[in-house]
Amino acid sequence: MTRTTTLVFVFFTAILVFTVGILIVRDQTIPDNAQVELNKFLQYRNSAQPATVVQVVRATMPSKLTREMSGGSYGDSNFFSTMVDYRHVPNVNLPNLATATPGLTSATFGRGSTPIPFPPEDVWCILLKGDTPAEQIVFVTLHTSLYNADWLVHEPFAEPGSAEMKTILATIGCNLKLGQ
Repeated sequence: MTRTTTLVFVFFTAILVFTVGILIVRDQTIPDNAQVELNKFLQYRNSAQPATVVQVVRATMPSKLTREMSGGSYGDSNFFSTMVDYRHVPNVNLPNLATATPGLTSATFGRGSTPIPFPPEDVWCILLKGDTPAEQIVFVTLHTSLYNADWLVHEPFAEPGSAEMKTILATIGCNLKLGQ
């Protein structure tokens, strides 16, 4: 090869590697609206049992998450009915979410009455650690219907570390590193 051909090849290879790297990093960054929902869940949960995020992993097969895998659902959706709606829980003082949580542009009021549609479009697996040695796993999920979409938080029905939990994580493609 000539020197010019080699330089062109190296240039385009570098651009390709850089682009692939950006796509990989972007694919492992939780979307802003999902982060908002996770923040609200953590604030709600921390009022009784503090926890911090240890690991965040995007599920590779979100369409495999079923209603039966979810033990509880959290959110303040105007569309979908959750077990816990943050706006209707006494003694939970949420700050002005529009300024405290990046990505949130308005606060909504009301409670959804539509059952949560499964499977979700997107699933993020979150490993939490609290004051106790026990780990907790939650899923931040994007549920969509014909006209609506909302991010919600689900607690799986299975206990972390159990065979059922390992099966759920494998089924939806979440490679969380448990027990570390």
